[in-house]
Amino acid sequence: MAARRGASFRHHIRREPRQRPRSRRGARPGPPTSPLSPFSAESSGPREASIGLYAEVLAGSTAKVDAELRPQLPELLWLAYMGVVLFWVYDRSPGQTRTRQLINGAVPLVDRLVQLSRLRVLRPVTQQVVSLIHTLRH
Repeated sequence: MAARRGASFRHHIRREPRQRPRSRRGARPGPPTSPLSPFSAESSGPREASIGLYAEVLAGSTAKVDAELRPQLPELLWLAYMGVVLFWVYDRSPGQTRTRQLINGAVPLVDRLVQLSRLRVLRPVTQQVVSLIHTLRH
């Protein structure tokens, strides 16, 4: 699963800086209600399609995931990807090397956390994550 997830995270950072959105110094991301926001109602189609890709990655993997976490994991992976995209937008390092370093470090870490979610000792933490997601959705 880590290799497939890493490839999906790396897909969009292949662009050259001139093709990336430009940010002004001190500029902030727009509000979540903006139609351009990946969190807006207008973006629900592309957002759901992207989350669906992570569901496919998960379905095609041999990863053993906590049963309670499994249905939530595609959205959590998408949210992690959104964090990478935000980092990438502001990354001015040559060839976006800092973003690549973030991906190379984060993907194995996320993979390990997913594997550890099945351990009995971490069950309360996994339940907290699932509960938090449920609370924020409703």
